[in-house]
Amino acid sequence: AEQLRQHYEVEKEVANRLRRSNRSERAAMYAQVYDELFRRVPNHPQWTKRGTERRELALEGQIRLLQPYLTPETAFLEVGAGDCALTLRVAPRVRKAYALEVSEELTRGLPPTDNFQLLLYNGIDVPLPDNSIDLAYSYQLIEHIHPDDVVDQLRELYRVLKPGGMYY
Repeated sequence: AEQLRQHYEVEKEVANRLRRSNRSERAAMYAQVYDELFRRVPNHPQWTKRGTERRELALEGQIRLLQPYLTPETAFLEVGAGDCALTLRVAPRVRKAYALEVSEELTRGLPPTDNFQLLLYNGIDVPLPDNSIDLAYSYQLIEHIHPDDVVDQLRELYRVLKPGGMYY
């Protein structure tokens, strides 16, 4: 109960800091607050669920959901990739797999692969060329974006999608 309370208090603190910030402050703030969260909450589920049977089942469910859209020619983008576990599982099935994440803390020590690329970003601006992605995917991300940034992030995702591309 104490760990859960501590997690709640830290998450509330950093969320309020993000919520009270202006657009120019948030350009650097997403990375700062999420790195701080993951440092201050060592029992965060992003850390503790890694490699568990429950997590593996959840990842396999997401793969089954995405499988109809994954081909050897697909350029895939996971937005808010966390520890990149899903993107790393998608990578062998596609031409290129990009993991878009704000937290450097969560992504340390990822294994190198030929067609996987981690892109650390500011939470809004997607560092990819126009019309370069066939399938973009996010899961439980939008609630972490400042309300004033949601439309800008969606605009960015639309920009990088190829004609006929899909954001799931």
